[in-house]
Amino acid sequence: MPTFNRAEAQRRLDADDGDPEDLVIPVGEPGQKNCYHESTDCGHVVRTIGSVDDSDRQTRSEAQRQGYVPCKQCVLDTYSLEGSQALRLQLEDPEVTSADDIDWEAV
Repeated sequence: MPTFNRAEAQRRLDADDGDPEDLVIPVGEPGQKNCYHESTDCGHVVRTIGSVDDSDRQTRSEAQRQGYVPCKQCVLDTYSLEGSQALRLQLEDPEVTSADDIDWEAV
């Protein structure tokens, strides 16, 4: 796994070929290894902020200007299939009613 530094941030930005005007979900504080996301189902979004409404979204270009980088899972599609399947199975469990019920170590 690459160390997250300026070079990794730039690599991710270069790899993101999405429309600059598409709406994304920035999570965390800009410039601190915090990412923007395309999917509300991304484990990082669910784990960090839970539900998302329109006020949580901004354009991709605005998120980039503020120092956010693309999520390697839901934007760049470089995620662990096993982790994704584990999260999906947990989310389908009727006993999982909030992010606190998810076993994040399994994802």
